[in-house]
Amino acid sequence: MLSVLAYENLPSEKEMNLFIDINSKQVKVRTALLVELYADLHWRSSDPAEALQALHSRIASRLNSTKTSPLHERMVVTGKRKTNYRCLTTTSIQAGLRVANLLATSSKGVVLPGPLSTAKSDDYEANLRKALAVLSDCLEMFATELSTHWQLGDAPGGYLCTNNGIRALFHVIKDITDHVRQDDGVDLCRLDADETFAKIEPYLEVLTDYFRSASAQEIRAFRRIGSSLTAVRQQAYGLEAQINKTIDTFRPPGLMEYLASRDEVGTEEAAGKVTKIHRQLFDYVIGTLKDHYGKQNKAWWIEGVPVGIRKNCTTAWEEKNREGKEESNLYLIDYVDICINNWHLVKDVISLGARDKENKKANTKWIKELNEIRKITTHPERGVLSKDQVAFVNEYHDKIDKFFPSVQVQ
Repeated sequence: MLSVLAYENLPSEKEMNLFIDINSKQVKVRTALLVELYADLHWRSSDPAEALQALHSRIASRLNSTKTSPLHERMVVTGKRKTNYRCLTTTSIQAGLRVANLLATSSKGVVLPGPLSTAKSDDYEANLRKALAVLSDCLEMFATELSTHWQLGDAPGGYLCTNNGIRALFHVIKDITDHVRQDDGVDLCRLDADETFAKIEPYLEVLTDYFRSASAQEIRAFRRIGSSLTAVRQQAYGLEAQINKTIDTFRPPGLMEYLASRDEVGTEEAAGKVTKIHRQLFDYVIGTLKDHYGKQNKAWWIEGVPVGIRKNCTTAWEEKNREGKEESNLYLIDYVDICINNWHLVKDVISLGARDKENKKANTKWIKELNEIRKITTHPERGVLSKDQVAFVNEYHDKIDKFFPSVQVQ
């Protein structure tokens, strides 16, 4: 069926005005509305993949519209503006359910039931009721036991009731159900909603206990990881690490590798080395510019430092009421452009022994990578470094000690 709206005998002038209005004033349909429409359009579709997506969409919509739901009126839907409290989207919730495979998996036309569905994967009404009941009970634990945190939404201090927080919790719930199936031999799709929640509840209680005493820094660490699929998965691992501390047998795939990759002790040591490298860069680069361009009338600053960097430094200097010197406001990342603009002066040292000293981009890449690490070491709320990152700092700390001359800027 194709619906068509047509006008007969429309005057030419109105035809032109209608054409102009349609093509100049059309408004893109909001993704949230498309999710709502998809839930109705493909409900019980003969295509299993479409039917499953419609189920995800309907669950997301019902979590927002059902008055007893812990996510009631927390989603930005048609006609509702975003606020810190109403910060979720049906799109994100729907996608989170799909990625976590909580309801079912669809492969080559075959649908396998998930832990929050019934044993009959094609009984969409029953699966809808069970999934809504279990998810509501799970999320209600956080809404009730951590009410202040839950009410914050995405305001400072909040994390759990955000798009990323909910998506991460979906991953955790799925890993808990997999653990229960392996540990107890219980396939949760064969249990009713209350029985399913009873199996999940003890693990989520560990998380409510953790967040009850979590510091603002720990909460910010989760929020700063990011919103990509990989970042949300890392947030889930961070949550699961807390469960593992209490329930040692809880070791979902990937968790132990994640924990092994983190290096808390090495992060503390790396922080001091990054600061030292930053100082060595300053001493060498600025000292080289002063020797070449001269100090009179601050020629080294004008001729050696790109104007954009100078402007940023001067602005920061003025905001600090001219405390110290303008160059004291240089960021680590600024040395990439400064070095590239003065490559003939610094290439022998900045290349750190590389054979091809003329490749400016390749030979300053280490500064960019070090800057990304610095963002973590100077902001502890962003978490800890991986072992690879700690190894990188150690490697370049040793290289700089080897290739940089001993210079102190006066």
